[in-house]
Amino acid sequence: ATLKIGVAAVLSTLAFGVYAAEDDTVAAPADAATPNAGAVIVTGTRSSGIKVENSASPIQVLDSASLQRTGQPDLIQALAQNLPSFTAQAFGGDTANLTLSARLRGLSPNNTLVLINGKRRHGTANLAVLGGPYQGGAAADLNYIPVSAIDHIEVLQDGAAAQYGSDAIAGVVNIILKSNNRGGTANVNGGGYSDGGGRTLDGSANIGVEPFQDAFFSLTAESKYHGYSDRGGIDPRVVNPANMAAYPGMFREPGYPHVNHISGDAQYHLNVVAANFGWDVSPDSQLYAFATAGRKEARAYENYRLPNRLPVIYPTGFSPKETMKEEDFAFTGGFKTKAAGWNVDLSSTYGRDKARIGVADSGNVSLFNDTGYTPTVFHAGTFIASQLTTTLEASKEFDIGWAKPLNIAGGIEHRIDKYEIQAGDEASRYKEGSQSYPGFSLTDAGSHRRTNQAAYLDFAGNPITDLTVDLAARYEHFSDFGNAKVGKITSR
Repeated sequence: ATLKIGVAAVLSTLAFGVYAAEDDTVAAPADAATPNAGAVIVTGTRSSGIKVENSASPIQVLDSASLQRTGQPDLIQALAQNLPSFTAQAFGGDTANLTLSARLRGLSPNNTLVLINGKRRHGTANLAVLGGPYQGGAAADLNYIPVSAIDHIEVLQDGAAAQYGSDAIAGVVNIILKSNNRGGTANVNGGGYSDGGGRTLDGSANIGVEPFQDAFFSLTAESKYHGYSDRGGIDPRVVNPANMAAYPGMFREPGYPHVNHISGDAQYHLNVVAANFGWDVSPDSQLYAFATAGRKEARAYENYRLPNRLPVIYPTGFSPKETMKEEDFAFTGGFKTKAAGWNVDLSSTYGRDKARIGVADSGNVSLFNDTGYTPTVFHAGTFIASQLTTTLEASKEFDIGWAKPLNIAGGIEHRIDKYEIQAGDEASRYKEGSQSYPGFSLTDAGSHRRTNQAAYLDFAGNPITDLTVDLAARYEHFSDFGNAKVGKITSR
């Protein structure tokens, strides 16, 4: 058994100079992610043994070394550094700053399907509600996948709704976990911006063991801290002569006149574990399971409030912080075998994300005016999103006289999505509510669900040498808005 230990320290020489409420990281140059032409892929095709160079769809493969070399603190930023078509949110407004999103080919985050070992990943409960290119985003949070747990990533940069569903319009990111049964790695990364903000410290370790013959168990743990950054300039309100005369206490606000810290990174602590298991119970059959579990505590600055809001409590003014305590869990179990020449795969995946939203260093002005008292810390509400997906897939090759056998694949899928909002505490929702993020009311609270049934067929083959043709069709029924029929023809 071997254990590799790597230590990296990364220091940003230039802090990013952005002032908008939301922004993208700089996209990678067009040649940043050179595909491994000889790599065998499982994304964008139902055939076995297909290499990148022979894929009918545009596929890029990134190995773990490519991700580690970027020195980025999380998977989202590492992908953005490697893929020209993948853009990552630098920071967002309100609670969107606590769960950053990413986009593929300029489309909504919800149009990119994230798979783990080829199985659908659940989305975050923290919905991005503010305007901008990420509005409505509730895709999978890639920060809950440790980079050290990844063997490689396959990125399909083409519409794949006919193959995977309507949430794959922009493409597919398929994260393949390590399946090592011996050895391991350990990594420590640290860095920050040149002005001292955004300090980051990340430690991770992976180990693989063989629990019994013909089996593997790969376990990864990661702990990460990321600090605030501040891109705000001088707040014109605090240098206005009228305000300076009316609120002399503003001069004592830390950082004066740079008192508005909303434009910058959120602070967070993240702990996550990932496990991958496989057991070849026979030459043609395998039991498999994998899971991730994580917890994150995050907070982000909101706009500075002048002292006139709550002068008794905050004589120098105040900057509320939106907070989140998040728990994320996912588990997949399945069985692969051969039956009558067909490759059969039966699996079920459950994922759940719970985000408890709060506000700190704040107050409820109406409550204080009416009662003479207000808390400074509030529970604004809780979001819970869950997804249960069960799939049965089968594929088989038929020799019909073509240059290569015709591969026929089909499958059925059943999915249950649930979303719940729990009300905030009474003080957070009294009249105007807590400053920066009023609590969810009792009428806002509720639990909703929808079901989805889908079936697909896929035909792929080489009628003649050097010509690949792939025909896919998918039918989906959604309980809340009806049916969808999608088809796709790809040739190369």
